[in-house]
Amino acid sequence: MATKAEELVCYIYGIDKNHEVKSIVVYKTEKSVRLLGPHGSHHVHSSNLGSLEGWKREAALVWNITDIVDVPRLAINSDSDKTTYERLKQKADERKRFAEEHAAKHSTS
Repeated sequence: MATKAEELVCYIYGIDKNHEVKSIVVYKTEKSVRLLGPHGSHHVHSSNLGSLEGWKREAALVWNITDIVDVPRLAINSDSDKTTYERLKQKADERKRFAEEHAAKHSTS
C-alpha cells in the first residue's frame, strides 16, 4: 500500500537565544509530523503529534525558541504572514538592543 506524501501544513516562527527569528516548516503525513528548521529535520515525538500546540511545543524545545507563532499553509507569504514575521523581527531586534545595552552597562562597571 502506498503511503501518502508529506503535506506542508504551516510555518512556525520563533525567537532564538541570539534574538533572531527562526522559521520552521511543518510537514505532515497520515502517521507522522516532521519539523524542518535551521539545523535540519526533526520528527515530532508521539506525545506531541496530536495538535498544533504539540508541534509548537516540540519546536520550542528542539530549537530553543520563544514567542512562537504559527502561520497556516494558505496564509504563507500573505500580507498577514509578512506582518506577523515583521512584528516578531521587531521584538527580536528590541531584545537584541536591550541585551547589548545591558552588556555595555555591566562591562564598564
